[in-house]
Amino acid sequence: MGNRKRGLLITIVIILVTLTFIFFYKKDTNSKEELINKAINIALENGDLPDYDFVKNYENIIVSSENLDNEILPEVLSKKLIVMTPYEIKEKANKEGDFLYLNFKNISIDNQNASIEIENTWAISDSSKETYLSGSGIKVKFHKIFGIWKENSTKEVWLS
Repeated sequence: MGNRKRGLLITIVIILVTLTFIFFYKKDTNSKEELINKAINIALENGDLPDYDFVKNYENIIVSSENLDNEILPEVLSKKLIVMTPYEIKEKANKEGDFLYLNFKNISIDNQNASIEIENTWAISDSSKETYLSGSGIKVKFHKIFGIWKENSTKEVWLS
């Protein structure tokens, strides 16, 4: 009788876990866009991007379209993120002078893990005589639990 109760209990637990997983498992709709938005918020809204103080005063923050596939980026800090091609960024620097912009250097996403690297880089005009010793980046890693992306507890940051 004891083995029978134990078997029944194990069966009930397995059924409950299976039903919980089926009903509460979040299906991915657009993981890449979701993760890019999370990484931007961590870097800018939380201010975790090194040298962020150089960028935060800009009315509009320029973001390179390189590696983005036309994702829609969120408004952050009541400022607009303006996506430009590398060519447009260079043209803007040539017309208006040197400025910092954000660039997604690496976006790596699989079924359970993801990492997104954002660099804060200088766009330098062809006529510039400046040598910049600033620039920075952040790598945010995520893992998936029951279909929901969670940020890892550590981030990689660099500053030049």
